[in-house]
Amino acid sequence: MARPTNRTTRVQGKPTSTVVESISIEPTEQEAAPPASRSSSRVPTSRSSRVRSGKAPSTAQAPAVVEGEDDGDLPVGSRTSARLATGRHSSRRLATKSITSGRSPVIETAEKAAERRGAVRSGLFILAGFIGLAVIVGLLYTLFLKDDPVESKGRSSLAEAERSLKTAQTHLENRQPDAARREVAAAKAAFSGVPVLTQLAQRRSEMKRELEAILPKIEQVSRDVQVDTNKRLLQARLAKLGSSDVSDGEVARLEADCQAFIRNPVDPTTGPDAESAKMYGSSVMEIQSRTGTVQAELRRRLDQATTGQVRKVQGEIEPLVKQERFGAAVERINAATKQFPGAKFKETQTYVENAAESAWNSVNSFVELKTKDARAPEATPQGKEANYQAIRERLDTVINTWGLELYVNKAKELRKEY
Repeated sequence: MARPTNRTTRVQGKPTSTVVESISIEPTEQEAAPPASRSSSRVPTSRSSRVRSGKAPSTAQAPAVVEGEDDGDLPVGSRTSARLATGRHSSRRLATKSITSGRSPVIETAEKAAERRGAVRSGLFILAGFIGLAVIVGLLYTLFLKDDPVESKGRSSLAEAERSLKTAQTHLENRQPDAARREVAAAKAAFSGVPVLTQLAQRRSEMKRELEAILPKIEQVSRDVQVDTNKRLLQARLAKLGSSDVSDGEVARLEADCQAFIRNPVDPTTGPDAESAKMYGSSVMEIQSRTGTVQAELRRRLDQATTGQVRKVQGEIEPLVKQERFGAAVERINAATKQFPGAKFKETQTYVENAAESAWNSVNSFVELKTKDARAPEATPQGKEANYQAIRERLDTVINTWGLELYVNKAKELRKEY
């Protein structure tokens, strides 16, 4: 009898599925002989037969029996033929079951296994390549692209200083020097936080030059604004000159303030400044052209209030006031009052007193300015001494020339400090 032919494929040393290719069972004469016993009529199955099941096969296969048949009623030869037929049917059902099971049999050859392993290796190589690329990109970013914290802070400080400087320039264009000074101070504070780095060296140097260049501009605009303010105030007072609401003393003070502006249009209270008078010559000329009107108003008022003697005394004291000999002017008025009791010298007396008060205010401003210059951090020893010497000379003039006890005593007390 021909035995079933089985083929077993092993992959990587493990048994895989088995496919039964063909089964052919043909009875032989020996097998057709009546068996000695009932057990000898069973059909042996091949030990090597395997059904694709994922489990190791058993050592013996039980013969299949056709249901519904009772071999006890058949003759011996017929029972043997029936058992052989039953064995053939069982083998065929077994082969059919293994082929038509729910899962198709998978046979993996050595070439396919090598191909699969190669694909796995390729995937691992690609994954490793991506990981390596990510590491390289991270290193490049850290080394070349990521900002240095110190440099980043420096750039931020530079940007803040630039914004403040730009705002200061806008204030200058709008003639607002005080606001510009505040913004420049803020820009300097931000600039002080900029580190000295090679990457920032050029911009830092440019910013330093811009800060140094804007300071003179601020001072110039500040002087321009101060001159315009002083001139505008004088013009407002000159416009009311003919009003009866303006007293004679106010007219006299206006005349003195106009003269002070002509000598120093930037800060009239600090005394003459030829450079400022030259620089703002057009503004000086505007006020100077109106001083004749002030003097004419003074004369008109004196004519109305006094007699010829008063006008005579007025003419005598005007040079004394210009020379800051206020004591001598007062003595002349007192002498004229005794000589001419009916004359009205009150306005003349007020004129001298107002002129002396205005001159003392100018002295105070002069002393304060020179003291500030002498005590400035950048002042040299020679500069300090020169400023103090100017203060002493100005106070000595008050003490020796003015002749009014009130201001002489003030000057002496102030002189002790210098």
